[in-house]
Amino acid sequence: MTNEITAKSILRRNRRHIDDWFCGSYGLAPYYGCQHACVYCDGRYEKYGFEGEFGKDVNVKKNTIELLKKEIKLVKEPGYVFIGSGITDAYQPIEKKYRLTRRSIETIADHPLLSLHILTKSAFVEDDLELIAQIAKSKRKKAIISFSIAFDNDENRKKFEPGTAEISQRWRIITKAQKMGINTGVYLIPAIPFISDSEEEIRKTYEKCVKHKVDFVLSGGMTLKIGRQKQFYLEFIKKLFPKLYEPTVKLYSNADHYGSPVWQYSKNLYTLFNKLSREYKLKVRIPQHLLKDILPNYYESALMLSHMGEYLRQQGINRKAYAYAGHSIQKWAYEAKKGRTRRKDFNYGVIEKAFLEEVQNGEIMKLPSIGDKIQKMLMEFVETGNIKYYNKLSSYTN
Repeated sequence: MTNEITAKSILRRNRRHIDDWFCGSYGLAPYYGCQHACVYCDGRYEKYGFEGEFGKDVNVKKNTIELLKKEIKLVKEPGYVFIGSGITDAYQPIEKKYRLTRRSIETIADHPLLSLHILTKSAFVEDDLELIAQIAKSKRKKAIISFSIAFDNDENRKKFEPGTAEISQRWRIITKAQKMGINTGVYLIPAIPFISDSEEEIRKTYEKCVKHKVDFVLSGGMTLKIGRQKQFYLEFIKKLFPKLYEPTVKLYSNADHYGSPVWQYSKNLYTLFNKLSREYKLKVRIPQHLLKDILPNYYESALMLSHMGEYLRQQGINRKAYAYAGHSIQKWAYEAKKGRTRRKDFNYGVIEKAFLEEVQNGEIMKLPSIGDKIQKMLMEFVETGNIKYYNKLSSYTN
C-alpha cells in the first residue's frame, strides 16, 4: 500500500559526525519503507518506527522537492548527499511512478557545493545515469553509484531479495556508469550466515570487484535485532531452509542490541574479509581521491585517519588512536561551526583556515588522541594534500 505523507524536513545534515562508511555530509530519503522486501532488512526493527507491512507498504514524502528546494539554499559547506537509508531504497519500484529521486538529483545537480552518493539494489538507477554523469563532470564535484551485492548468484538473491535487480544487471550498470565518468563502489553487506558467508562465495564477489574496477568495497555481516526483524527472518529460514534454522537460532542466541551474532563467528568472518581484501588489494573505505576537493580539509583529514585505523585493524594492529583522532577532528569542526552554519555570512573557508593554523602551530595536539605522530601526518596533509602512511596502508604496500 502506498501512503502519501507530508514530511517536516527532507535534507538531513550530519552536523556532529560524517560516518566513514558512506561519507555523507547530508542525507536524503524520499520514501520510508521499501518494496524490495529483503528478508534480512532491519527496517522491520520496531525502534525505527515503521508502521505497516514492511516490504509492501511505503510512505511517500510527497513534498520532497518543495522541501529540498527550500532547504538546499541553506547549504554552505561542500559534501556528499547520500541518497538512501537503512530502511529504504531510493530506486525501489515506486520511484517509477513518483520520480522523487530523479527530481531530487536534478535539484542537487544545480548546487555548486554538493556531490552525490547513491546506494541501491535496483536497475532503475540506469535511467538516470546521464543526469548523474552531469554531476560527475561538474567542477569540484563527484558522483558515486554503489550497489549492495550480497550474493554471487541469483538463485539465493530471488529468495532473500525478491524485489531487487539481478546480480548481473548490477555489474553491467557499474561498468556502464564508469564509462560515463561516474565512480562506483560495492557494499558486500550482509554476508548471510550459512548462505553467502563462505570463502568461496565472498572470493567470487571480490574477484568481480577487481574485474569491474570498482573504486572501493565495504563488507559486513548480518545483524538480527530482537523483535520483528529477528522473528521474520527466523520464520523465513525455518520455512525455506529448515536445516539452517537451529544453527541460525544458536548463532544469534546472545545477540546484543545491535543484533550481532556470537563473537567468534564475527571474528572469523571479519578475518576472512581482511584476508581476501588484502589478497585482492581492495580499498575497504571510500578512497581519498573521492574525498579530495569534495569535503573541507578538516573532514577529509578526519576521514583519512579513521580509514587508516580500519586498514591497521585488518593487520591486527591497534587502530584506536587513529579512529579517535579522526573523531576528535570532527568534534572540533562541529564546535567551530556551532551556531554559524545558517548565518548568511558563513564561509567554511574560515574553518578550513583555522584548522590549518591549529595544525601548523601545534594547537591541534590539545585534541584527544592527537600526539606527535598524528600531528606530523596532519602537517604533511596541510603541506602536500596527502599522507604517505595513508597511501602505504590503502595500497597494501609493505
